[in-house]
Amino acid sequence: MSALKILMANKHEQQKLQPFPREGVFWVIESKTIAAQNGDFNMLYDFCGYESHRVAWQKLQKAHPELSGFDYEHFPRGRVWKNGDKSVIFIPDCLNCPTIIEKIDDIFSLKNNFTVEISD
Repeated sequence: MSALKILMANKHEQQKLQPFPREGVFWVIESKTIAAQNGDFNMLYDFCGYESHRVAWQKLQKAHPELSGFDYEHFPRGRVWKNGDKSVIFIPDCLNCPTIIEKIDDIFSLKNNFTVEISD
């Protein structure tokens, strides 16, 4: 997982310069929900707009071979969409905790202007 941590840190630093809200998909890379809820997780994401998780995952696998062997459904995942002036975070219940929501808010530059919808 350390290779993923480097990948995500570098991408986050590059994209952090973009101050406007972003749309895209994300995955929480951690096998234990309790660890993720305590802030011990990595997040993989792509600012792909309305592109599907499957397509975004295939692109990420091509760019990062350490992801090969994992299906896009292996890790819990969600999406951020714009809805008028607010953004919507679609997230499974197992990831709906303050530490993960705060990370999504930061990465996608939502500036605390979002709602959370629990998805399957």
